Amino acid sequence: RHLKCMLKCLDYGLIQQAVEKILESNGWSFSWDQNKNLRFWYLHSPVILNPVTGEKIWFNQITSYHASYFRALPLYKNVSIADDEFPFHSYYGDGSVIEPAVLQHIRAAMWSCAIGFRWQTFDIAVLDNQQVLHGRMGWTGQRKLVTSLIDE
Repeated sequence: RHLKCMLKCLDYGLIQQAVEKILESNGWSFSWDQNKNLRFWYLHSPVILNPVTGEKIWFNQITSYHASYFRALPLYKNVSIADDEFPFHSYYGDGSVIEPAVLQHIRAAMWSCAIGFRWQTFDIAVLDNQQVLHGRMGWTGQRKLVTSLIDE
């Protein structure tokens, strides 16, 4: 709501140009619909080369950037919208739908390697973001998470 109010007060054309410049500079494609809603997308390989070893590694968020991930969340329990209307949605590079069996296979492989642990006060984790899938399960109570990204 606040963004809509702000946009009404500003020159929409200037904002649209600025957004398009950012998207273009990142190599992303985009479109605006008749209601001035923005959609943007980009193509990336699901694998990258490790900068140290040169080996191919699986490095993407195909499973969490897919509509099926959002459909499983309580927030979207009774929501009936198209896949591409969720905050994120993944397709194959040619634009075709990723089959549910393929997503299930990837998720099963991820979970088969998962290691869970309970955080305790003052615990510290250091992860190589290109080597370790990471996430969290639900929690109760207060949570304070401090993060830092380091690029060598």
